[in-house]
Formats: sequence, C-alpha cells, structure tokens
Amino acid sequence: LCVGVDPPGAWAIWCMDGCLCSGVGDNEMLAGRQLNDAIRQYGLQGRRYLMVGVERPWGVKVAGGEKAIIKNAIACGYWIRHLESAATLTWSPMANQWRRWVGVHGQGDELKKLAVRLTTVLAEMQGEPAKPTTNHNEAEARLIAMATWMRAGCIVHGDLVHRWMLKFNVPYRQPSLQWNVEMRGRNDKM
Repeated sequence: LCVGVDPPGAWAIWCMDGCLCSGVGDNEMLAGRQLNDAIRQYGLQGRRYLMVGVERPWGVKVAGGEKAIIKNAIACGYWIRHLESAATLTWSPMANQWRRWVGVHGQGDELKKLAVRLTTVLAEMQGEPAKPTTNHNEAEARLIAMATWMRAGCIVHGDLVHRWMLKFNVPYRQPSLQWNVEMRGRNDKM
C-alpha cells in the first residue's frame, strides 16, 4: 500500500490495482482525519507495508507567494510526521521529481490541467472502483502515490502501473538503492 499527499489537503491511497481511494480537505488536519477514516474503512489499520510520498514545496514564482510556500511547507511537515510512524518507507519529492517518475512534462498551469486529464485516463484504465476527479490537487496526490509505488520498485508485469508505462512510453527506472537498504534494515518483505 502507498499513500501520496499533495499538501496542504489532498491524499490518495494506492495499491497494486490502482487508486483505492482519494480525497481533498480544506486543510491538512481535516484531510488527515479523512485519510484515517479511509484507512479504517478499508481495513488497512496495522499494515506495515506502507510507503508514503509527500510533495515538498519549491520556489516562489509570484510576488507575495512566499506565504503560500511557507504554509505548504508547514503542511508538508505535518503530513510527514502524521504518516512517518506507520510508514515503512517515506519519500518527500519536489514536483519535478515525482513528475519525472510518471512521465509528466509541461509548464505552470498546463501541468494542473494535465494532471486532471491523466488521472481521468488512469481511472479509465483501472476500471472500478476508480472515479475521475476534477480537483487538480487530488489528481496530483494520485500521481504522487503512483510515482512512490514506481520508485519503490513494486511494478509487476501487467499491473496498472506497467500498462501506464507502456501506454505513455515511460522508461523503467531502477528502484532507489537507499530504499532497498532501509527495507532490509527493518526486516520487512514486500
């Protein structure tokens, strides 16, 4: 299982078959409660094979945007603390890092529209119970979860991520050696 978070309040739970559920809250506290409820609802409580990807803020693009960056950074810290105790592996990528893993390229606002469009395609590829989303933060949380899944090397021939890679010509990348060492250190098996 894998959780992807796009601070301040968008989250998604990913499994081998694709996006299990996702949501977006007004702030990180509300979204954290929604995530905990979803984890309980799906009977995932107590599972240790959990990977977490939380997007890290980067750069100030517009005047006055510093406050948004600081708020996002605080939310990022909240999510990492909130999920770290339950997670076997954590990853805090910047936007360009997770986008590279899923094969998303573009500039500015175009990326928000592209994320929504790609998660619609992803939902179609997955079938039930996936539902497309119109919220770009929730769409990015789903893609962050998928990127974290890919980075951990959980791709299996014929699964949703493998079909995604073939459809969009995304190259296979070796899983991070650091993650492999961490996994062995905790005696967990994926």
